[in-house]
Amino acid sequence: MNKRAFILLAIAVLFMMVAANGFSSSKGTVVEKAMANYYLLTGKVTSIDLKTNRIIIASQTNISFQFVINDKTVITKAGKVITLSGIRKMDSVKVNYCLDQRERIAGSIAVFGQRKTPAKVSSPKRIK
Repeated sequence: MNKRAFILLAIAVLFMMVAANGFSSSKGTVVEKAMANYYLLTGKVTSIDLKTNRIIIASQTNISFQFVINDKTVITKAGKVITLSGIRKMDSVKVNYCLDQRERIAGSIAVFGQRKTPAKVSSPKRIK
């Protein structure tokens, strides 16, 4: 999946999550506040806690962030929806999240898997 397709998928998933919750006519609802405070983080998974439904991601600047995974969090890998147990340590991910008081609540997580390091390339040898 290319980068443009992923971005469109992430936006569509986010829109569907908000639309599923519905909008309230009163000002300052939780949904409106969440929409105003959505952020994006790209990094690698350093820890997964299946008991507490939390995941820790190290950003590209090596700062660790903890996220709460709830029943509304959508996790995808290769275009398919997966569960938290489908994420592996050192997977590259993009997390859309919002701040709820002191916690980061993951709205969606796109998993790209582990980057494979390229094999060492030896210098070409002359064949006689």
